[in-house]
Amino acid sequence: MPALVRARLLLDGGHPLPVQRALTHLLMRGEVDRHVRRTRRWHAQVRAALTRDLTDLAPLAHLGGIEAGLHVCLHLAPKLNAGELTRRLAARGVFISPLASYTFAGQEPQALLLGYAGLTAAQARAGGQEIARTLHATPGCSAPYEQA
Repeated sequence: MPALVRARLLLDGGHPLPVQRALTHLLMRGEVDRHVRRTRRWHAQVRAALTRDLTDLAPLAHLGGIEAGLHVCLHLAPKLNAGELTRRLAARGVFISPLASYTFAGQEPQALLLGYAGLTAAQARAGGQEIARTLHATPGCSAPYEQA
């Protein structure tokens, strides 16, 4: 352990004392807890706006991972191609990732990863609506999407 501590000290000098004191001050005053509560409320509103138009897409797609992290996963019906939908949505200004980008082995999942950490509720809602419209406009899918 002493060798590791010395190596760490030589590499980066350790954590600066003023930063440690500032963090301690923020923790003791409850500022960090307030910030976490505020950001949880904010991200819950954005998530709700994003998923509003995506929850009733069966049998075309269904949402997963709604309560975890700052993204949701839209699992697609087997007849839909995640890569093609990603390209079509990018052409419409909605930038998402196919879940296959994060898969290293096995069959590529037909799913879309929808990150919302940097969005406002209005942007998320617009993106969700465009995703639903694009899914419904896919050849061989159900009737056109009607915006509420």
